[in-house]
Amino acid sequence: MVATETPALWPADPEAMRAAAAAFDIKRLEPRFLDDPYPLYRALREHDPVHRMPDGSYFLSRYDDCAAVYRDVATWSSDKKVDFRPNFGDSLLYEHHTTSLVFNDPPYHTRVRKLLAPAFTPRAAASTSSTISPRPFRCSSSATCSACRRRSAGGCATGRSRSSAPSSPC
Repeated sequence: MVATETPALWPADPEAMRAAAAAFDIKRLEPRFLDDPYPLYRALREHDPVHRMPDGSYFLSRYDDCAAVYRDVATWSSDKKVDFRPNFGDSLLYEHHTTSLVFNDPPYHTRVRKLLAPAFTPRAAASTSSTISPRPFRCSSSATCSACRRRSAGGCATGRSRSSAPSSPC
């Protein structure tokens, strides 16, 4: 039996990676990005850390840039009403995604976060551990889902157990 070498997902050539970073579009992800995004993240950090997306938004790949944007609420916003309306219309999903704490800016975000914070302290989490148990998972698809195809030894890539528990769609 002859061992065959698996072809690399990403080119080793720095110029090819620079081109891949320049062409990056989060709305049109390639399968190789889903399989291994880290080489492209590295190329974005090195060659295009504040990447302008085709839709006019920005993709930041350096921590300091992300932190600066996160702290500058006068310039940047988490509001997703404009982005989500075309996809979700006037639905419950739209309402959820536009009223969720994650997609709100200060002062509302700060006020609600302060109200919720006590529920997430280590002591509060420890007090609920007896009522929380892992929920087994089994892929119900007749054709194994992509997450299960990438599974590591002992379980699905989702991190859930692949026991004989009730099925759940992938």
